[in-house]
Amino acid sequence: MKALTIGELAKVEELSGLSAVHFEDDESPRANLLAAMAYVIKRREEPKLKFTDVLDMEMEEVNTIVVEFQTAIQESSKSK
Repeated sequence: MKALTIGELAKVEELSGLSAVHFEDDESPRANLLAAMAYVIKRREEPKLKFTDVLDMEMEEVNTIVVEFQTAIQESSKSK
């Protein structure tokens, strides 16, 4: 699994309303950030997915998408 492209990162910033420098900030709102992350990750498999589709998902499903992606990226970087 490849990491986010700069275009995907820009889309996350656009949809979440947060600059990438605030992604790790515990004071920043999380719901839009998680939804935006899940959206760009899931669009790799489902190009017709809409952001509103992700907003309709349950929190557990969104969290699973993001965590599985992060785990795959970490495992990929270890094997290099």
